[in-house]
Amino acid sequence: MIRSAFLIIFLALAAATAASGDVVFVDNRATPGGNGTRQWPFSTIAQGVQSANSGSVVYVAETPNPYIESVTLKKGQMLIGSAFGLDAVRTELKFDTGVTGVPAQQGPGPAIHGTIVTTGDNVIAGCTVFAEALSGIVGSGAIGKLTVRNVYIKTSKAGFGIYLQEQQGNVDISGGSIEATDRGSGFGMDGGYGVVVIDRMPISGEFTSAVRIQGRKSGSITFRRGSKLHIRDAFDDAVVIAGIERPGAVVFEDTIDVRGRRRGVVVNKVAKLVIGGASTLSTANGAALEVHDSGVELSFESVSAEGIAPGTLDEGIILDGVHGKVSITGVEGKRGTGGAILHARGNGMRIVQSSNIRISGITVTDSGVNKPTRGVRCAGNFQENSTAVCRAALYLRHISDSTFENIVVDGGSAMGINANNVRDVTFGGLDVHGAGDETFESGVLLQEAGGTITFSRSSFVDNAGSEMLIEQRYNNGRIVLDRCTLAATGRPEVAPHLLEVRTFGASRIGVELRTADLKDNLGSAIDAVAGENSSLSVDASESSIQHFGHGVVTVGARQNGNAQLTLKGNSVVALVSDRAWVDVAASDAATACADLTANRFSNMPGTVIRLAASAHSSMRVIGAPSSDGKAIAAMVTAANGGAVAVVEGTVVAAPACH
Repeated sequence: MIRSAFLIIFLALAAATAASGDVVFVDNRATPGGNGTRQWPFSTIAQGVQSANSGSVVYVAETPNPYIESVTLKKGQMLIGSAFGLDAVRTELKFDTGVTGVPAQQGPGPAIHGTIVTTGDNVIAGCTVFAEALSGIVGSGAIGKLTVRNVYIKTSKAGFGIYLQEQQGNVDISGGSIEATDRGSGFGMDGGYGVVVIDRMPISGEFTSAVRIQGRKSGSITFRRGSKLHIRDAFDDAVVIAGIERPGAVVFEDTIDVRGRRRGVVVNKVAKLVIGGASTLSTANGAALEVHDSGVELSFESVSAEGIAPGTLDEGIILDGVHGKVSITGVEGKRGTGGAILHARGNGMRIVQSSNIRISGITVTDSGVNKPTRGVRCAGNFQENSTAVCRAALYLRHISDSTFENIVVDGGSAMGINANNVRDVTFGGLDVHGAGDETFESGVLLQEAGGTITFSRSSFVDNAGSEMLIEQRYNNGRIVLDRCTLAATGRPEVAPHLLEVRTFGASRIGVELRTADLKDNLGSAIDAVAGENSSLSVDASESSIQHFGHGVVTVGARQNGNAQLTLKGNSVVALVSDRAWVDVAASDAATACADLTANRFSNMPGTVIRLAASAHSSMRVIGAPSSDGKAIAAMVTAANGGAVAVVEGTVVAAPACH
């Protein structure tokens, strides 16, 4: 009988010990001196954490009063708020506490004003954390998984909602939110490894910094659907992602919406970053998007940056060493819907060493100021100076397989577009007007084109220098102007030519104008010169070339250069001119070739077409009946509606220029 009674007492004590060992209860309404049981809870979280064993649960009740304290969880401990409940620990987290009948309570859970420090294999759930000048959930060198469920974090005064340093293990965050006021901060990770998932946890508010991720050695970080990033204001760089080694990655499955007072999204040396959907960026006095040496798949609906006094904006968008894809789509690609870059002091957009860039619908206004560069003068003499350093509203260098559509360049004290060493790039629907305040600052400067560069449905009007200047020394390329307008209606006395083409070295360039409209300049329409051992060709068909005062089309070949001109089906109208409208000349040991067929010239007295060759050069004319100069002149005159043609020097007939 005594033995039976002893056994009953032992089992009861054992059961009581197991229950208290697995779950410690905390309620700050309780009288101090409790023992952590359900009936006699501790009054502070620190007491519960200290008394509980590793691997135990600290259950914290929601009360009208906040818990003003910071705690460090032991290895494996769970901090469970009443908004999550103990029943969910068993059903969702698969951990048997030995306690039943404690479901999730309605409400935000206990309010904790302080920091929760993790050490490894911890669970934090069902509470609201106020991070005021301190971080809400913090880990440093924690080993093991971190699980966060339905935790609502309120940050302020630069405090981070979650900041994990050298986390060694997976992180699973689901539900809850991070909301910043008074310059709070959001989510941060520095170093470490493991898979990180943020699921259905939006991050929003007025931040100092919203996301900081850097120095990750491995493991992906994924912000899943429902984890939208909505930054109403940011006083520091809003999103910074740097130093993510392969095979690490950062993925935003939901959209990000950034409004900030410095840089928007900054990416540096990241193996893989994905941002999708109709994301938007808008910043003041800092680049909205800046990417360096990274593998990315980025998609934005609009990207905007503005310089606002007394501050300044250096550059609005910077893409440097991009591997992957970047898209700014606008709304159906329409003008003005992809964002705006306003008052950038350097380049409006600078894109270098990159490929697969797609930008649509951006307006660049009053952007680009050229300043002296030590040792290099930013000027237009290609043979003596480097114009590659000249700033522009759109600065492109060493890019390929990219598209720029419906972009407007409005004013600015630099070039409209400065493109150097670009290959297979398409421009559509561009409007470049009023750019530059120096004669060397063209609407478009295109140097060292490779592959095919296409401009379609674009206009280049009233820019300070030539509307388009093409210079080539090393590469072979082809440039197509399809249904484009080049005009100097408002600045007819500034540039001597609308379109200039210059080739040197052993380069080759072909320029095709299809149904183009060149008009309104007191100088000429086209001036092209091939020098040294280079080759160029200009082919204009079915185009309108009107209202010029100093010739219309001039093509020359010098030294050992080769120049070709093809004019077919064009309408040409000149003002009073002191020289031939179309002038093709070869000098030194150069070669020139002309194909002039069925053009319509307005009635003007004097020489309209001049074909000239020096003693050692070669001039060929396509379609000529013989090599007799008078016969060739007669043929060209007849083919062009009676426009007077003059042949000087030795000119020969040829079946083709090539």
